[in-house]
Amino acid sequence: MMENKVLIGIPVKNCGAWLEATVRQIINLDYYKENLSIVFVENDSEDYSYQVVDYCVNKLLSKYNYRSVCFEKKDMGFSLPHESRHDFRHMKNRMNSLKIIRNHIIDVYLKDNDYLWWVDADYRKIPYDILKVAMSHNKDILMPRVEINGKNYDGMTQCIYDSKVTHIDALSKLMPDTDIYPMDIVECASFISRKVFDSGLRYDSGSIVLENGDKMFLQEGPFFSHMAKQRGFELYGLLNRVIEHQEIVGTVPYNPTV
Repeated sequence: MMENKVLIGIPVKNCGAWLEATVRQIINLDYYKENLSIVFVENDSEDYSYQVVDYCVNKLLSKYNYRSVCFEKKDMGFSLPHESRHDFRHMKNRMNSLKIIRNHIIDVYLKDNDYLWWVDADYRKIPYDILKVAMSHNKDILMPRVEINGKNYDGMTQCIYDSKVTHIDALSKLMPDTDIYPMDIVECASFISRKVFDSGLRYDSGSIVLENGDKMFLQEGPFFSHMAKQRGFELYGLLNRVIEHQEIVGTVPYNPTV
């Protein structure tokens, strides 16, 4: 079976300390490099992220026969220290910036690739076979497990199991022999078929109405997956492959006036 062509999209912001390790994990993937395209979009970093991107593209990735490797700098006018990115007082502005970058990557770089895989710039370890396993399932949207120190990272990633909302890491322990399972909402760190984007869907954030009438605000990744499911696309969790994310150290308050 011919391997799918996959675009790996990597937004980069203040990740200079971790990006090279992530790139080396990508290089080690068990997948034909001729079928992989990689794009980095760095924005508004306050560290040396852009220099690391340049090194990874021109010194590391250039040694291999990738389908394409691109990088660019896109200034959004939004500065935010890496350790403050999970401070919810600034989440709206962060999500607005991220959705613009994600949509830019889709519109400019997806081209004739079959899938888009969003990769965080600060992954610690990516299973070498995760891409080949994910592509073998041929699903519309497939979310791998992402953990920090053995605990679920994406707190909104959930499914319905035995009539209860269950997070993907807990489900994997309940069903150790099951590789994929239907999901209700997934995060951005997913493998997404281009037919989802061809339907016109793009990233945004917004509120959904729950069964009890309450409104729930979803960030750009979960909201995208919710809209995809509303249009009839299937969401699945990949239970038995775990991506290890760098530890999030604190949520230092960010004051843009300082």
